[in-house]
Amino acid sequence: MDVRPIHHPRLRCVDGAEPARATSSSGSGHFGPGLAEMVADWHAAADEDSAAGQITAAALGTVTGAESAGIAGMHGRGRLTGHGPTDDTAATLGRLHTALDDGPCRHTLRDGLPLRIRDMTTETRWPEFTARAAELGVGGMLCLPLRAAGRDLGTLNLYARTPGAAPDGDTEELTVFTTHAALALHAHAERAHLGRAVQSRDRIGQAKGILMARHHLTAEQAFARLVAASQAANIKLTEVADWLVDEQQHRAQDASHSPMEHE
Repeated sequence: MDVRPIHHPRLRCVDGAEPARATSSSGSGHFGPGLAEMVADWHAAADEDSAAGQITAAALGTVTGAESAGIAGMHGRGRLTGHGPTDDTAATLGRLHTALDDGPCRHTLRDGLPLRIRDMTTETRWPEFTARAAELGVGGMLCLPLRAAGRDLGTLNLYARTPGAAPDGDTEELTVFTTHAALALHAHAERAHLGRAVQSRDRIGQAKGILMARHHLTAEQAFARLVAASQAANIKLTEVADWLVDEQQHRAQDASHSPMEHE
């Protein structure tokens, strides 16, 4: 088998070590014919966290040298949160990325390129992160960007125990893997967003109905009153609607539990 180094501009090494190497000049590599089934399982997962767990588990069997894995997902205003850790080490480092808001994951997101740390004890750019990783027995790390539909979704983080033996793999295979992973995670995020939007719309509709019945308002007047309350209290419109619906339910329960009046 002819194995030659690939000098690929999208896979940078941190400390001057060699770039990623090709595992084979032909064939389907680590994936084999099961790739489509694996990706289908990711899309069919119950939710985004379940899909993340399947993705990180698959990464351990796909990327050479990967012994632990986790995903740092982008949420809210760019905040990183950990998903799908394969063990306690990955979970701890995921929480550390969230707490520090800096480190290899944040760098990878800014750069848009994979990043490999071959030895945590010699890397100097993120001393707090690398020191904690070394304490946990992590020797090296490969951080891969996850991007879909023009959005940065986070990073897939792979860890190795032995310094100098960071996770490695064929560049094209890594790109295929992370592309499918990102698309699956994006699909789950979109479904969750749609579900929340539908739920919010329903709750606002219920709140409008309550105001219309109580105060003999039109739909437009009831909605205007909800908006005014939201602005006055400086809280989201959906929170106002939730409060009003919950308050109406409490009223109904109190009325049903009150003693019957006798003549």
